[in-house]
Amino acid sequence: MANQPIPSPSSPELLPNEREVSFETIYAFLVRNRAIITFAVLTLIIVAAGALFLHMQETQRRHDAKMQLARARTPQDYENVAREYAGTTAAATAWLRAGEIRTQQQDWDKARTAYSALIGQHPESMLTPSAAAGMALILESQGKLAEAIAAYQKVAKDYPKSFQAAQALYNAARLMQANGQTREARQAFEELVTAHAGSAWVRDAGERLSQLKLQEKAAAARISAPTENPAPSAPPPSTATPPAKTRKKTR
Repeated sequence: MANQPIPSPSSPELLPNEREVSFETIYAFLVRNRAIITFAVLTLIIVAAGALFLHMQETQRRHDAKMQLARARTPQDYENVAREYAGTTAAATAWLRAGEIRTQQQDWDKARTAYSALIGQHPESMLTPSAAAGMALILESQGKLAEAIAAYQKVAKDYPKSFQAAQALYNAARLMQANGQTREARQAFEELVTAHAGSAWVRDAGERLSQLKLQEKAAAARISAPTENPAPSAPPPSTATPPAKTRKKTR
């Protein structure tokens, strides 16, 4: 006996009267709740229109910020852009430019204010490491070497993946070397060469590291060299005038 195919189960079709009941039920639901449905639809339309309006407004604001940033020339111009368009990418750039120009002018307080504003208002910006490095540069320019070294080290620690990390570590090591902290400088240069192998600062760090190693070897050789007692030198010739000979008087 040949195997008969097993019919696949299918949903039963509704009878005409059942279709009418279903349509009537849906229609009755819509009529009964038409006020609520109308309110919900209108609310969605208003919310969507409001979101679209805000998006267009923010887009225009960012465009205006870029235009004002391009027109800025003085540090005061950049500071005005940063304040008027706070929260935008252009504002972060404006704070950085204001800080850089103020630093060149040796206006340390206003430069520090600009860098601090960038760090505080735009902590996730790609420009924040540059502002932190600018703060360290201010300390170095003021001759505060110990504070500058700590600030550069903090930049390298807080922003290890940024471009500024290798440069900050190099500057910290450079100041250590200038400050006579030879061992600490060597360790910092070695860390730079190891942790930032692809950086442009590796070559300069390697050269300074080689100089430090040669200096350490020379110092060690001087310490370990035996000291020889110098041979006694002959006494210097006397410069005293010999006494004059007295003649005997003859009678």
